[in-house]
Amino acid sequence: MFFKGAAISGFTFLMLDRSTGEPVTSGTITATVSHDGAAPSALADTPVHLSVGVWKVDLSAAEMNADMVGLTFSHPDGITVHFTIRTWDTVITGTTAKTYTVYESDGTYSDVSLRGLGYFRPGRNIRNRQQRLY
Repeated sequence: MFFKGAAISGFTFLMLDRSTGEPVTSGTITATVSHDGAAPSALADTPVHLSVGVWKVDLSAAEMNADMVGLTFSHPDGITVHFTIRTWDTVITGTTAKTYTVYESDGTYSDVSLRGLGYFRPGRNIRNRQQRLY
């Protein structure tokens, strides 16, 4: 689960050679990010090889600040890899029950009681729904 605006340390992906299907273990990976369908831009971090074709890259909070994050990783000899990440807008943590007012897109609102850890997707209609999470 990925949260909007939260940095990701060590996002991993597999890169395979387009001719042989073998893992790509060296060279330079070109990495781009797109926010909500906008034109892609280069990632701030450079992917590094971990082992047997598995690479990792850190994603900054700014790079994760969108409802839909698109990532593309390419290598001159590799098969280009694409990821589309749907982020979660809100996380609520705590051990005691709390009541939150949730505003809907149609202008209505409701109170929701939560305990523990709760997640809301952007635009999700949770009006008149009470949740208890332990």
